[in-house]
Amino acid sequence: MRNLWKVGALSAVFGAVLGMGGCQDFDAAYEECQDAGRCDVKDGGGGGDGGSDAGDAGDAGYDCVPSSGPDFPDELGKDTDCDGVDGDPALGFFVDPLSGSDDVGTQGTRDAPLKTVSRALQLVGQSDGGKSLVYLATGTYSEPTPLEVTVPVSLHGGYEHSGTNWLRPKSEASSVLVGAPYAVTVRNVIKGPVLFDRIHIRSTTLGTSGAPSVALRAVNVQELRLRDSIVEAGRGANGTDGPAGDAGVAGGQGFPGDDGTLTNSPEGGDGGIASCEGAFEGGRGGGGGILNSGGLGATGTPDVDGGTGGTRGAVGTVDACVNNRCNCEAGDGGTGSRGPDGHEGTPGMDGGAGPGLMRPEAVWQDQQTGASGRNGGNGGGGGGGGGGGGACETARTGVQSPRGGGGGGGGGGGCGGTGGQGGTGGGASIAVIAFNSQLIVEPSSRLLTQGGGKGGNGGAGGQGGAGGPGGGGGGFTTGSGVNGGKSYFTISGQGGGGGEGGTGGLGGAGAGGGGGPSVIFWCSDAGILLPESTPLTPGEGGTGGLSPGGTPGSPGVSQRDLGCTFVDAGTP
Repeated sequence: MRNLWKVGALSAVFGAVLGMGGCQDFDAAYEECQDAGRCDVKDGGGGGDGGSDAGDAGDAGYDCVPSSGPDFPDELGKDTDCDGVDGDPALGFFVDPLSGSDDVGTQGTRDAPLKTVSRALQLVGQSDGGKSLVYLATGTYSEPTPLEVTVPVSLHGGYEHSGTNWLRPKSEASSVLVGAPYAVTVRNVIKGPVLFDRIHIRSTTLGTSGAPSVALRAVNVQELRLRDSIVEAGRGANGTDGPAGDAGVAGGQGFPGDDGTLTNSPEGGDGGIASCEGAFEGGRGGGGGILNSGGLGATGTPDVDGGTGGTRGAVGTVDACVNNRCNCEAGDGGTGSRGPDGHEGTPGMDGGAGPGLMRPEAVWQDQQTGASGRNGGNGGGGGGGGGGGGACETARTGVQSPRGGGGGGGGGGGCGGTGGQGGTGGGASIAVIAFNSQLIVEPSSRLLTQGGGKGGNGGAGGQGGAGGPGGGGGGFTTGSGVNGGKSYFTISGQGGGGGEGGTGGLGGAGAGGGGGPSVIFWCSDAGILLPESTPLTPGEGGTGGLSPGGTPGSPGVSQRDLGCTFVDAGTP
């Protein structure tokens, strides 16, 4: 869209008549009236009888000298035409949040006011320029929908009314427009100005994580003027703590080896494995020996780092016979070694930072989420147990030679814990967003923000899963027999147990989220005519979230503006 204004012209604009749509230079009108002696309220404003000098204003209820010119809402609330209203009732709509009504047929007159500003703006649009003023009684306006101004209009607050009299005895902005996350938006008003006079625009804080709190937005607006008004942004909502990582799955138990037998070939048990991606399996147990040594237990995976397999059980040999009685006992298989533990995950190193993102539609978006931690490594598989030795080394007729027990399978490695997630960023606190618009702030106005929301804390990493236990080794077997007049007693070796799997590594902690920004003016292709004396009070930026091992989030910025062009109202 083309630019609607030129910065160099703003100084000249500040003191000019607002003109179109009822937004006139009310200060000048009042001064002219006062110089002519036509604006003073008689009897201290008390309840006179509205005598003959009141003209058509007998209903005003006080002595008054009417002027011949139009009555516009002025700085001191003077009723210059003595009709009981500071302003011309024929040019606008009256609104009272307590006694008003938006029922069908209610026209927003002085004696039958509307209830909501939204309804008054709707009627202003329907009047097609016939009525462009809105008179707001004191009170708080919590509109049923976010308030959006799309027509040239002057909103005048601070009215107190009794009967049909609507006067503004107080100077402070006591008509409060409240909303969240965006309290008031003025959008696509390019054929006339918009005025907020004695209006307190206040955004509140939503319970939604990281939500912004923005008081006023001007998007494609020819001229938006603030007079005797307060623009106050609430505190941005806090970010959400990052969820902790999940605990790793425990490793599977190794399978037991076969018991030794007299006839069959005992097998070693399979290694256990966990049910997670990339899990490491325990080594297979060695087979039982048959007239020879048992099998070697397999190394757990990964091959380089897994637990080593158990040693072979030695084959049985005949000891010296005593009184023609001989023993033949084989060796037991060795136990597999424990698998190595998984490595710890790297914590999130990038804490949330920055002011967040302002989207083209003038919507603020959190971009201060902290980095998540990395997953812990999986534990290595335990080594398989060695097979028991067989007995005897040399077959002897009539003598039984039992097979050794198979080695137990190694336990599977535990899965690593997943990394903790980063905390999300705190919400922004912004008094005014101005896109392709010009804003005129008169010295009597002030702007403030309550402060950015706190960043969420990073989540802790998940604990690693326990390594699986190794499978038990197969049992030994005995035999006997007689050969050559000698009796034999034979015993095979027992299989070795599988090694325990390694524990999974601890997941890395998530980083903290960044604090929300606190900014008075956030602009894009916009200019602001701002008196140097205007009170601007940005609250503190939100604090960054913490992390149990990672990087904390950065605090949010606190500053007057981002991307704005300013013209000093005092510049000639």
